[in-house]
Amino acid sequence: MYGVPAIVVVLLCIPILTMLMTIGLVFLVAIAWKNRLWSTLTRLHYSLVTLAAIAFLPLLGYWNLLGFQF
Repeated sequence: MYGVPAIVVVLLCIPILTMLMTIGLVFLVAIAWKNRLWSTLTRLHYSLVTLAAIAFLPLLGYWNLLGFQF
């Protein structure tokens, strides 16, 4: 009855999953550049998406969305 609702706990897992997927993106973009998997334009686009995901992490940290801080 009291405390944090279960849906809030589930929703607070989304930023943590975002952080984990961003770490995965960094490794995948390194593999893509090392092995020249796609065209240069596609790898550049993938790199920019990865940079946007990395830039999003400090925003999540600023709003205390990384971790369960309630």
